[in-house]
Amino acid sequence: GKVFAHAQDFEKADRAVPEDAGLPVLYEHIQQLGTGTGLALISIEGQRSGELTNGIAVLAFRAEFSGSYEGLKSFLDGARRSLRILNVQTLGISSNPQGLGALKIVIELTAYEAP
Repeated sequence: GKVFAHAQDFEKADRAVPEDAGLPVLYEHIQQLGTGTGLALISIEGQRSGELTNGIAVLAFRAEFSGSYEGLKSFLDGARRSLRILNVQTLGISSNPQGLGALKIVIELTAYEAP
């Protein structure tokens, strides 16, 4: 019983801070989160921004979306519930220059990658 429970905890940790291809995998994850909530991804860019003491890489990135306030709320809820740790650093909302009632949403996030 207890050993199995701990194995599940390790699996959760592996998904929260995975060993993967870094930014490309993260870009795909963010795009899928946006698409699932009705936000259209306009641009995304990121970089490794350092390392924590245990060798875990910090990945910082900026995503720009077009969409509704409801879509944004769903995206943030999805990011919060994501198996992968995603920390929202800043969030900017403005009217979209193309009009059509959509909002321009800029989100700066950090995520982590295991060594």
